[in-house]
Amino acid sequence: MIRLRARAEFLAYPTARLIEAAVTGVRREGDAFVLESEREEVVASRIVVAFGMRVRMPDVAGLTECWGRSAFQCPYCHGYEAADR
Repeated sequence: MIRLRARAEFLAYPTARLIEAAVTGVRREGDAFVLESEREEVVASRIVVAFGMRVRMPDVAGLTECWGRSAFQCPYCHGYEAADR
């Protein structure tokens, strides 16, 4: 939910553009950044660096059924959703 909301807020900016691709290189050219990816080369004045993470679920009975509802991996990332519960 947070990810979708953040994506929508980001894309509300008229100059924002989302490209889902792995960046293979970044170089500075004057005041701009040139990002190389498997799809294209992009010139930008700013870069938002975002990456995912993989959660390795411990072998705890019932944890999978609770995941994301009452069991979370990070209180800093998911504390808002769990507040007052």
